[in-house]
Amino acid sequence: MKPLFISIEKTSTFAKAKLSRCCTGQIHSVYRKTINILTDQGLLALQAAGSPLSPISLITELSGNELQLLPVSKGDLVYFHENLLEIAGAQDRCRFSYEKADIYNLEVSSSLSRAESEKLVCTEQPPLFTEPVRTPVQKNEVFEQTELVHKHQLSKAQYIGEVFDTYLIV
Repeated sequence: MKPLFISIEKTSTFAKAKLSRCCTGQIHSVYRKTINILTDQGLLALQAAGSPLSPISLITELSGNELQLLPVSKGDLVYFHENLLEIAGAQDRCRFSYEKADIYNLEVSSSLSRAESEKLVCTEQPPLFTEPVRTPVQKNEVFEQTELVHKHQLSKAQYIGEVFDTYLIV
C-alpha cells in the first residue's frame, strides 16, 4: 500500500533540534489526539491540529479523529530523515514532513535525569482524601434522615417523596 504523507504544521525550536539529531525511535504510546515517540534524544509528541504547543509537540494537519485512525501501534519503529519522520507500522507506513512547519521558540529550562524521571514516575503519594467505610444498604430500605446519615455515615441523602424527612436508598 502507498505510504501516507502528512504535514507537520507547527513545532518548537526544542523539538526541531531533537529531530535533527534523531536516527531511530519507537512508538511509546498512542492516544486519541497524541502519538508519543521515544527516541535516543527523548520524547516527541505527534499531536492533532488545535492541540496546545509544548516544547516536544509536532502539531499535524490532522484532526483528533483522523490521527486516531492512523495505522500506528505501540512499538512501531520510527525512522528520521531530513525534514521527514516515518512510522513503519505492521499495516502501513506513515510519513510526516516538517519541512514547512512553523517553528516557535519554546525551550525546556532543564530536563530530569533518567534516575529522577524514574523516581518521579514510581513515587506513590497518599490519596488526597479517603471516604469513610459505609455500611451496606439494603435496597428499598426507608429511614428518617438523621437515622440514615448516622447509620451509613452519609453527609446527604436524596429526598424521594411527599413524606417529609423520609429518604430511600435504591
